[in-house]
Amino acid sequence: MKYLPFIFILVFTSFLCAQTAAAPEFGSGTPTNPYQISSLQNLYWIAADNNEVPEPTQEERWAANYIQTANIDAAETEDWFNGQGWKPIGADTSNPFTGKYNGGNFVISNIYCNSSSSEIGLFGTTYEAEITNINLESGNITGSSNTALLIGRADYTTIINCRVSGTVNGADWVGGVVGLSHSSQIQNCVNNADITGFFYIGGIVGNISNNTIENCFNRGSISGFFNIGGLVGEVFESSYIDKCYSTGIIVADQADNAGGLVGDVWDSETTIINCYWDTESSGINISAGGEARTTQEMTYPYAENTYVDWEFGEIWLADEDYSNNDGYPYLNPTSMGDIISYTETTGT
Repeated sequence: MKYLPFIFILVFTSFLCAQTAAAPEFGSGTPTNPYQISSLQNLYWIAADNNEVPEPTQEERWAANYIQTANIDAAETEDWFNGQGWKPIGADTSNPFTGKYNGGNFVISNIYCNSSSSEIGLFGTTYEAEITNINLESGNITGSSNTALLIGRADYTTIINCRVSGTVNGADWVGGVVGLSHSSQIQNCVNNADITGFFYIGGIVGNISNNTIENCFNRGSISGFFNIGGLVGEVFESSYIDKCYSTGIIVADQADNAGGLVGDVWDSETTIINCYWDTESSGINISAGGEARTTQEMTYPYAENTYVDWEFGEIWLADEDYSNNDGYPYLNPTSMGDIISYTETTGT
């Protein structure tokens, strides 16, 4: 009988740490009346399998529309599923997330995942989806291939106004915002996470094909074996990269396959314009794309030949007093959009 209190404590602790799915109180998942996500339980409701949430089905939930209406602390995910943590929304290419998620510029903090699987992130795989206005802070994500804080694999997906920070650990196709991206648009995104992997590692995205990347920057450190870059690890097929920069330190075992901005470019039709990397802070003076600059040239007051044709005052702001981004340009909060308030309406 003396063991009963101890058993009770174990059971009670497990109960407290168990993941719980709670349906959103407001919204119906339509474009005009999206589900309103205000808690971790609401967020997990999207990801949960059909045993936990029979109706609507997981397929229906992964095709719905969402708006986040509050900051969410996901710290308890570290104790979910026997320490494996968060289960991504959108499992793989046969069962991706195809809906729309608007983070409303609110924060999701401390999300945790420790997996040996591929397609790992807040979203595992997305297809023809729209992911906007998400701020992931202090995340800790570990996976195999196609791993990132936000989206493991993004196909034909629009990703706008998203920011990530924390740590990412993976094998190949690893990034801060996206691990592997095909025929997608990535715009106004920021990586402040430190990223470690083996092959195809990038601050914003590990590997891209037929992508457009505009107005993005990386300040996180990037570590790997080869095909690693401050912004993009590898451009595999024709892509367009404009008005981006990286300052993060690059640590690569094979320097010929690493770059301050881009590690490797396979397709000669790829266009990389008005992009820069800091040779001093990154510790590397080569790149498969972009233009090399010193810290002095990249910080305020900016060199005349740096940030050419950038839209200062509209999309970018100059950090004149070094209080926002250590003197480097940063994205205008107005261009990122204000925190979104949404009318509370129920739906069926």
